[in-house]
Amino acid sequence: MTEFINNFHFIRPYFLLLAIPAVFLTYLLLRREGKGVQWQTVIAPHLLPSLLDGKSVTQKKFPLYTLLALWLLGSIALAGPAWTKLAEPVQQKTDALVVVWDLSPSMLAQDIKPSRLVRSRLKLIDLLRKRKEGLTGLIAYSGEAHVVTPLTDDTETIISLLAGLDPNIMPAKGSNAEMALETAHQLLKDSGIVSGNILFITDGIDSSAHLEMLQLHETAQHAITLWGIGTAAGAPIPIANGGFAYDRNRDMVIASLDERELSDLASKLGGLYLPFSQNEFDIDTLESFVFNSAGTETKETDRLFDKWYEHGPYLLLFLLPIAALSFRRGWLLSVVFMALLSGPQQADAFEWRDMWQTKDQQAMELLNSDPAAAAETFKNKDWQAISNYKAGKFGEAAKGFDGARQQDLYNQANALTHLGDYDKAIESYKKSLELNPEFEDAQHNLNIAKKLKELSEQQQDSQDGEPQENSEQNNQQDSEQDSQQSESNSEQQSEQSKDSQQQESSEQQQSEQSEDQQQTDNAQTSKEQQKALDETYGKESEQETPEAESDEQKERLEEQEQTATQQTNEEEQKQAENEEQKFAEAVPITQEEMEQQEADQALEQWLRKVPDDPSGLLRNKFRYEYGQRKRELQQNHWKNPNGEPPEERW
Repeated sequence: MTEFINNFHFIRPYFLLLAIPAVFLTYLLLRREGKGVQWQTVIAPHLLPSLLDGKSVTQKKFPLYTLLALWLLGSIALAGPAWTKLAEPVQQKTDALVVVWDLSPSMLAQDIKPSRLVRSRLKLIDLLRKRKEGLTGLIAYSGEAHVVTPLTDDTETIISLLAGLDPNIMPAKGSNAEMALETAHQLLKDSGIVSGNILFITDGIDSSAHLEMLQLHETAQHAITLWGIGTAAGAPIPIANGGFAYDRNRDMVIASLDERELSDLASKLGGLYLPFSQNEFDIDTLESFVFNSAGTETKETDRLFDKWYEHGPYLLLFLLPIAALSFRRGWLLSVVFMALLSGPQQADAFEWRDMWQTKDQQAMELLNSDPAAAAETFKNKDWQAISNYKAGKFGEAAKGFDGARQQDLYNQANALTHLGDYDKAIESYKKSLELNPEFEDAQHNLNIAKKLKELSEQQQDSQDGEPQENSEQNNQQDSEQDSQQSESNSEQQSEQSKDSQQQESSEQQQSEQSEDQQQTDNAQTSKEQQKALDETYGKESEQETPEAESDEQKERLEEQEQTATQQTNEEEQKQAENEEQKFAEAVPITQEEMEQQEADQALEQWLRKVPDDPSGLLRNKFRYEYGQRKRELQQNHWKNPNGEPPEERW
């Protein structure tokens, strides 16, 4: 019972809201019927038993209660009551792949750039990323073989370990391929895999190891693939001290790839030899022909997922007899006739594309080509505001971005800047920065909005001062003309009048250009506003030809620069004073705290001196296994492979 209470829930609980109108309608109908049958106010009390039939009243109420029960049961069934969790069988792919990676010193040869080791590591990463299913294990071998990861379906873990594998971390130098094959067989056996894949990534297997490998693989059912890397010309083997490897005869060892030898060994083992390629051909071949041809096995796992058994359909069994009874008595027919007799409802125009795309999807296609039409089509308010913004309807866009989110405030401020309402834009930018102080774009646009506001105020001041300046200039010109009338002729007077008219027309053009420039400045937003400010200052200086006006503007600019420098100096002084107050108000540090800080600093410096060695754990693991096997060798529990000692194999 406790489990039932804990697990009981509705899959679609919103359908329970359908019970509200059912109860409300039933209440209204019962109340209406009660008012209609109140004959007590009309008929005398002693005549009521003879004139009224009490059963008819109850019979009239029975259909209402029945329909209410039908409605409530249907609502509960649609809500989907559930309390039993289902166990679904899942087919898991169990084909196994054991990657045997050769980390002998010859893998450091650089006949393939940058080296055989690096190229094989990159190829192995590509192979593991394409392997989405199945189990994968990794074995690294040099003078001995070591299990890096057991069989697992987490290939990302294997990829993370590849960077730390290197021939220099191997405790025993050599190329013990037969021990690597035996370890791979044991790894598959411990996992219960009867038929798996063994992939050797190597630059060569010594001929002395072939016989033992054939004996080890004689009864096994695993498929072997030899993936060879290197060139026939080969290259010397670099060693740790900066030189190259030499054999016992003091001859430089040249590591070359013998593809024919590897191909013959692969055919004897019943497998396949695959050379490295510069493209994805080798990986595609392994994925298509090698791994898929080796009979994939699957196992069924019963796991409990969040899928519940719905018991709602069982409630419909209770509805069937009631529905049959209501059909027989004509209740359902009356409902059908009422539906048919009801007036037609007004429907919106239906388009064929509405069957396949929502309005938002249709508007998204129109956003770049026709943003105005997209704004009318969008149902989403955010995207509708973005469409209005792109269409140039900044007023509607500002209303659409009316929200409390940081992005809404930022977009609203941009739209208000386009409208020239700099005060509200600055306020919205500040609110956006309060929500996210690290929002650089908002801070940048806030500075530009402030500059645009200052620019608009300066232009208004200049426009207000122009009539006074023009009147003074006209008075001066009139006085000069009066003084010169006696000395000049009528032709000079006409030329002066023409010059004055041209000057007045040029001043009118300048005022119109300043107004146009102000409108264009008000329309600039975002990161392009800074460039627009520079252009407006430049254009205004070029348009103002009179010397008196240019001198006055220079003085104004100098005054603005002086006020700006004074403000910055005052702010710097305030910051310095605040810092001094903070230091003055700071609580003095005790001796224990100072010692703790010194200890923390010393520990941090000591940790920085520790070298970053991601392969340290693997090196220690391999060294421990090597020491354990060496002790077993002394106790005759383990032996070296037949033939040449593995230390002489490169």
